[in-house]
Amino acid sequence: MELELTDVISQFSNEPVVDIQPLGNGHIHKTWKVDFASHSIVLQQFNSNIFKNPYEVCKNIEIISDHLKSKNDYPYDILQLIRSKQNEFIVPFENNYFRAINFAENCYAADIMDSVNTAFEVSKAFGKFAKSLSDLNPNSLTYSIENFHNGTLRHATLWTAIKENIADRVKYCENLINKIETNKEITKKIDSLKEIQKIPLRIAHFDTKVNNILLDNLTHSPKMIIDLDTTMPGTLLSDFGDMVRTATPTKDENEMDLDMVNFDLKFFEGITQGYLSELSSTLNQHEKENLLEGGKYLILMQCERFLADYLNGDIYYPINYENQNLVRANNQMKLLESIVDQETAANQILKKYW
Repeated sequence: MELELTDVISQFSNEPVVDIQPLGNGHIHKTWKVDFASHSIVLQQFNSNIFKNPYEVCKNIEIISDHLKSKNDYPYDILQLIRSKQNEFIVPFENNYFRAINFAENCYAADIMDSVNTAFEVSKAFGKFAKSLSDLNPNSLTYSIENFHNGTLRHATLWTAIKENIADRVKYCENLINKIETNKEITKKIDSLKEIQKIPLRIAHFDTKVNNILLDNLTHSPKMIIDLDTTMPGTLLSDFGDMVRTATPTKDENEMDLDMVNFDLKFFEGITQGYLSELSSTLNQHEKENLLEGGKYLILMQCERFLADYLNGDIYYPINYENQNLVRANNQMKLLESIVDQETAANQILKKYW
């Protein structure tokens, strides 16, 4: 494979390759760090099963990067795609698609949100990213994944899985299915607000996890927002909601002991303060009033996705043991229930930073 990679790399640079090493633990693309004598780059083999049109994805990133570069007050480094010798961002090779990206020196990606201050800094960076793109027409970008955060569609997909019951597992999760049905108004409410455009179409990152911001090795402050492949037209409830889902739980989505899974108000205040410090003057009142609903929406949708995959025989999410997707689905439902239990306090925090 290294010989083949060298052939691909030669389409981006004439310099001799000093070293090639796998990079990161992402599940979407295959990624390598490529060292030359003078500098390094990131090489990625595109997952075109998920992203059907790599060329359009890279065009989106070019538009986003160019727009961020035009902002004098944007404080972070900007992800840059590297053009090939044919002046393209994509190099097709043996039925695969490759691209090269600038390598960010002296930084790292964290796997967990280790402090409230990190939650504040990371959410502030995502807020600045969204604010800086708020004057870019969302329709200038294409949809890299159709219906990515479409809760109504995910709910329908779950019910198809329930009715088909391919793996004969419905009998193990009837209580969870009932809980999902009890909470389905969350999905209806947000999708209705989107449909009547009270929640406006903006440009959203769609994957606002802590490991999608590179942190400085010395200061541990945000240095660059990465993984822009899903940045496309959407709502900022998706971005804030994903931070609620991933930054505020006391345990991650694989925790089996549901007594350990709770909504942490301290981390919620951290992401709220950080995000709204940048976006309070940009968001309309409907968006502000439904930020917590965005979190509930994302959590419920992820619960439904895990459960649908479990019912379909675990064909999408990688698992380490037989019932892991059911564990994940129950975990997400417990997180949702914990948010509902603390909803009054959470909304008071939101109003504090409006």
